[in-house]
Amino acid sequence: MTKQQLLANIQLAKQQQWQELDLSQQGLTELPPELGQLHTLRTLYLYSQSKIK
Repeated sequence: MTKQQLLANIQLAKQQQWQELDLSQQGLTELPPELGQLHTLRTLYLYSQSKIK
């Protein structure tokens, strides 16, 4: 997921007042501050399965 796609998802979640947002398995290494604008958000999924060698 590109940063632009991530910000578009966050904007959509804000407009539609989502209570859940699933960003798991997106290869994210940091969270944008725009997540703080999601006042109705109750659950944020950030699960990422990485392989340890």
